[in-house]
Amino acid sequence: MNAVLFLGAGASAADGAPLMCDYLKEIERCFGDRPEWQRLLRALSGYPRTTQGEFPPFNELLTWLDEMVAARQSICGLRAEQVRFELLRLFLGCLTKWERCRRRFTWDRHADAIDSDAGTAPWVGQVADEPDRWPLTYNCADIAPSRHEPPSPAYGPLTYLGVYENATGRGCDTMHVPQYMRAREQTPSQPRNQANNTLARLAIRRRASVISTNYDLIFDQALEDCGIMPDYCVDPSRSQRGLRLLKIHGSVNWLVCLDCGCVGVWPDSYPTQSLFAGQRVEHSCPRCGQANWADMLVTPSRRRSQPHFSLKQIWKAARDELSRATLVVFIGYSLPDEDEDVRNLLREGIGAHAEVLVVDPSVSTVARYRQFFEGGRVESILQPLSPSLWEQPEVALLLDRLWPIPAAGDAGYYFAT
Repeated sequence: MNAVLFLGAGASAADGAPLMCDYLKEIERCFGDRPEWQRLLRALSGYPRTTQGEFPPFNELLTWLDEMVAARQSICGLRAEQVRFELLRLFLGCLTKWERCRRRFTWDRHADAIDSDAGTAPWVGQVADEPDRWPLTYNCADIAPSRHEPPSPAYGPLTYLGVYENATGRGCDTMHVPQYMRAREQTPSQPRNQANNTLARLAIRRRASVISTNYDLIFDQALEDCGIMPDYCVDPSRSQRGLRLLKIHGSVNWLVCLDCGCVGVWPDSYPTQSLFAGQRVEHSCPRCGQANWADMLVTPSRRRSQPHFSLKQIWKAARDELSRATLVVFIGYSLPDEDEDVRNLLREGIGAHAEVLVVDPSVSTVARYRQFFEGGRVESILQPLSPSLWEQPEVALLLDRLWPIPAAGDAGYYFAT
């Protein structure tokens, strides 16, 4: 049996990340004292569909900004391009807040912030050639004044070439990266993202591939907690062992080399945040040796730009996975009418033989799926994703009927460290 999990924003929201309709509230909570937010409030006064005292959904505001940029119009005396960039910078700060804490190296004008519920940041076991002052923090993309600390001598991407360079310049094999990272950080006794950790264990046990519209690393790091490396398929010419995780809108830990198209995959979002802080990522591309990196995020706007070629390859891989699927499980994806690219992907990829299971508390969302997939093949679980969801007797029975556990010994392409 071939099963595919399709994750939307609701999957990340199960572990605290906001939905699009709540992102501006979260940005205000995190960065309300910053000048970027004050300029954004000024721009919002010119937004035509703002309700008094309420913020518009993030994707609708971004669509409006894209239209203003395309029309080369200013907004309340501000350049639309600058407002858009600063909005995305604050969005990235909130988006990456749920990453697991890691050892950081502070860049000029780019300082990490400790999450409000993290308390005092602990120190990690010492590495001989690393100064004691490097803190372990959660990441809020606080574009703060310089702390006057030097950048890391070398931090590097975990690329499809299979090397993660640590601060000493030494490398380690791709298969051991999760184990290596856990040795470098203080892993809490209980995973931070409980709902996605149980979902990751379900995907591993029942041998599913995963397609995600999310940029964040909540599910990625849940796989790490299970000892499984995600296979992002950023280079289809190289087969990798791991759970296939196809992030069709990009990821905060991916950068693309603008000179040769090589995709670097970092352990966290720090290089992407550096780009949004207006700084250059100095790590050399492993293919061409240049350091001309760009992010690969497809912004949640109706005026979407053409995705990079590497993302087109991921979309092709997603279509292939869906075409082989006998069951597709949608979790936290509302199938909006305006998301025509994804709707076409599902329409072209999912065969008439495949069963569909929708995990979402909204009756109207399930009705939308039943209208989209004709033939009465849509089953539903009218609940949000939660750590205990899969243990409920009625849910377990439904899973066993639609998605039997594979026979023992069929290891597929997964591996554990």
